[in-house]
Amino acid sequence: MPLNVPSSHFNADGYKNLLRLAQGKGYRLCRMDEAFASDAKTMILRHDIDFSMDYALAMAELEAEMGATSTYFFMTTCEYYNPFSEPHRAALRRIAALGHEVGLHWDSRALPEDKTSHAAFLNAQLTLLAAASGHEIRSASQHIPIDTPPFDISPYIENNAYSARFNQRFTYVSDSSMVWRKVTPWDLMAEDKEIQFLSHPIWWMTEGVTQDEKMHEAMARTATTMTQWGEEFLVYMKGILAEREKYDANFAKIRKHS
Repeated sequence: MPLNVPSSHFNADGYKNLLRLAQGKGYRLCRMDEAFASDAKTMILRHDIDFSMDYALAMAELEAEMGATSTYFFMTTCEYYNPFSEPHRAALRRIAALGHEVGLHWDSRALPEDKTSHAAFLNAQLTLLAAASGHEIRSASQHIPIDTPPFDISPYIENNAYSARFNQRFTYVSDSSMVWRKVTPWDLMAEDKEIQFLSHPIWWMTEGVTQDEKMHEAMARTATTMTQWGEEFLVYMKGILAEREKYDANFAKIRKHS
């Protein structure tokens, strides 16, 4: 079956048009933790955040402007962003304040080799992410489920994105690195299917047309941010060193009374 895909759709305008179409067809656009709150025709919007908090926040703002809510799954073991840094904690809180859900995007490859430590490791991630976002973590999705070891996260979380509970009602579709599989959201909407739509902000909110262009733009932005933070740290440390005697004296008082 030919895939129903609008031309030049992987950009912010393309995502807006998709949401407008869904709203026009009577879909309730909602978060994962609200999927079963209504019998109305529903499209779950969810996003796995693999690379950038900035693009996640941009998409969250776009959805809020259109009256849509969704679930943002963040990693605590990500190489590209740190959800516990102050700028990224602020982004988490802003996304939640817009009405979206913050969930855990977990990677089974990061689980400790000692299986008796799995519970403590996963519960620690949930606790820390809840503290950073200011909201209880009720939903989770596995990172690259087609190529990471299977693991049953059900004992630790209320809503598992890939559980039978969701699959029985909602047809799953993912943007899959800008390569659709057997169906697209447009195909499913044409059939009035209930949908769980996974999209990744990096493919919709970045400049460029191809995978390579979008990834390079995202990594360049990350590198620019890291360089800026490094420069700010150098200024801070030079200021400390310029008044080292004062700071050393204060630290000596702390050690004396601790």
